[in-house]
Amino acid sequence: MIFLDPNAVVIPPNYLTVRHRPQTCEAIRITKFIAPIVVRKDGEKYVLVDGYERLMCAKELKIQVPAIVVESENTNILSFALNYVRGKYCGIDVLEAVRQLTAQYDVSMLAKILGRSYDTVRKYRTLAEHLISILSADDFRELREQCVSLKKLIQCGFGQTREEIIECISGKAKKVKYVAPELIKKAQEL
Repeated sequence: MIFLDPNAVVIPPNYLTVRHRPQTCEAIRITKFIAPIVVRKDGEKYVLVDGYERLMCAKELKIQVPAIVVESENTNILSFALNYVRGKYCGIDVLEAVRQLTAQYDVSMLAKILGRSYDTVRKYRTLAEHLISILSADDFRELREQCVSLKKLIQCGFGQTREEIIECISGKAKKVKYVAPELIKKAQEL
């Protein structure tokens, strides 16, 4: 383990960041303890693999951050696995990560990490591609800010239009009540 100046750590452009919570920084400030971040050495710089929130706190508190250096080329899947298991991702982040990672890795590996079937992971990828084709960058940003759950995205995400998807997610969609065929016949008889 090494100690790094937090400004020396580069956050890769495709890194899925989590919402920065002030409670984490306050806990670090009070306890004087910070769990190590995970980085990959790339030339003279260190690239963040895991620990975005702790890195942001170290910057805010102006302290060095302990770091574990890994040499694996598969750091993107390692980062996803660590954050997914800890429940750090919102639904849109899981879908986006699955879309990106299925382009690089076998779907069965992601299925094992997610604890889902092969078909479910393929459905996640299909849903991510569908949402990308319909929603704007602002819509994605809003879904991230609201931290819409994966379950809600699955319920609403296969809508045909942007408006249908947004209405469903926001809970403003018109609810269609189910009417049993027997009741329809009875109403017609009256």
